[in-house]
Amino acid sequence: TWLRTRLPFAPMDALIRFEGWVALTCIAAALVLGSLAGFLPAWRAAELSPIEAIRTPGGAA
Repeated sequence: TWLRTRLPFAPMDALIRFEGWVALTCIAAALVLGSLAGFLPAWRAAELSPIEAIRTPGGAA
């Protein structure tokens, strides 16, 4: 109702509409990107030798 008082000229049916597929797509994208952001660096770190990682300045990328 607050938004409706601010936009009295907007048609009521087109003001705000919730679409379930948009919410599910956003949740799925966040899960995929979050998983990749956590998994890929951990996978690279697991393949490093601890001695080489400490010995190499700036990391062993």
